[in-house]
Amino acid sequence: MRQVIEADLSDRGRLLGFVSAEHKAALINAASILTAAPEKKEHFGIIYAEGLAAGTPPVAYEGGGVSAIVTQETGVLTERDPKLLGSAIRELLKEPERLDRMARNGRTRAEEHFDWLELGRKLEDWLTAMCSA
Repeated sequence: MRQVIEADLSDRGRLLGFVSAEHKAALINAASILTAAPEKKEHFGIIYAEGLAAGTPPVAYEGGGVSAIVTQETGVLTERDPKLLGSAIRELLKEPERLDRMARNGRTRAEEHFDWLELGRKLEDWLTAMCSA
């Protein structure tokens, strides 16, 4: 199936499969849009938070933890339908101002909600409260 999809894509895109963390960061930073379409709903979907931090708006399937990461201001969520996903990508690429606005909003959202130091502090506070109860 991969070969059929890649043949249809021609030079318009590539299916990469697994990439190392180092290469993943470089790819996300260089991309206009981050699209991941897993077969199952993701519980968190760190890839989407990484996209926001890089200023790369995600276009993804709604559901699971993705909806808690990607907002209307930072990306686009669709039903689990490849045609809808493709349409959302095409439409967003036609709107460079919207894409730029989402990139800025995504970086801000990542800094405010997904910073590792802040998440660690919140976890520590929560664990302290649990142990005190």
